[in-house]
Amino acid sequence: MVMTNIKEIEKVTLKTLKEARDACYKAFGENIDRGTSIEGSCLIITRKPQKRIHRFWQEALIAKIDGKIIAGLSPVPYSVRYHDKAIDMVGVGDVFCIEKGTDAIKKLFSTLYQNYKDFQISILYPFSDAYYARYGYAPALFKEQLVFKRAYLTRYLRNETTLHKAEPEDIECMNALYDEAAKAFSLTAFRSDPLDWLYNRYALNDHGYMAYWIFDKRFVIRESVGLTVDEMSAYALKILPDVEELTINAVFDQDLFSSLPEHNQHITCYRKLHDMVRIINLEKALYAIPHKGKGSIKLKVTDEMIAENNRTLLYSWDESMSKIENTDEYDIELDIKALTTLFCLGSVEQKYKGAFPLNKCACYEIF
Repeated sequence: MVMTNIKEIEKVTLKTLKEARDACYKAFGENIDRGTSIEGSCLIITRKPQKRIHRFWQEALIAKIDGKIIAGLSPVPYSVRYHDKAIDMVGVGDVFCIEKGTDAIKKLFSTLYQNYKDFQISILYPFSDAYYARYGYAPALFKEQLVFKRAYLTRYLRNETTLHKAEPEDIECMNALYDEAAKAFSLTAFRSDPLDWLYNRYALNDHGYMAYWIFDKRFVIRESVGLTVDEMSAYALKILPDVEELTINAVFDQDLFSSLPEHNQHITCYRKLHDMVRIINLEKALYAIPHKGKGSIKLKVTDEMIAENNRTLLYSWDESMSKIENTDEYDIELDIKALTTLFCLGSVEQKYKGAFPLNKCACYEIF
């Protein structure tokens, strides 16, 4: 197959927004902006944003062939925690292409990396690890999930619940609960904007909250802080009495697993690397890593997409600062995907000499 080279990459404008969203919906097979029409979706995006990805709609990139939009992606820039500091992250959503045999997606990511060249990292939620590995992304965020079948949930049918539907005036309380839980993890967003809370339904009590969706007879808790399985199950049954399945994404409450029976055919538990990350600015990423003690390591880093990241360097550090110098020698060679995993999760392997401290990462999907 002959590959068509894309020459037209540009940002979305009011003039091209409708065509861009139409192409996106065709690729996804549905209106992912929840509008009743394309016109309605464009109004939501530009005037009444429901999530962060809408707020940054003018940053969206599109690729054209002969003036026709055939591909696009939507950057979502904001700060996230990394150990004890804030770093710059650009999320990537709504990646689509409706024309086979082009280099559109590669060109879009190249443009993204150039536009955000001073950012430490990028995060996305993949439909395929192999697909995004082409562009330098690596699975580096753990996802933990509990799935309960109705046969297990029936024990909670008579339970009372102290949880109630969240109202706008509860946002300040949820912000405080979120911040207390999220500060123990890296790559979590800072929340202070009411827009951060619009995308889900919420319920809370005096010591916790949860964000949830309902799909037919499935109750999906996308985030929970400070609540027990008993509390969440009782509320799910109250809101959806005929619920067939309850899913809990245990982003911040990882000890939920310890409270469950070890073997039960009606409960499924799993933990895996899921969301993907890639380093954009190598130097800024290395400078963001905190250290205890003193050390150095010689690295050769390769990156097929970002030329500036192809370096052989001496990376040295102490507790107060880090230093990066070019060198001709190296002890270890890493591609950008392997380095990203070390940056996110850390390693105790002796060969890394303490360069990458262990880290707990839990990025909640708030694009």
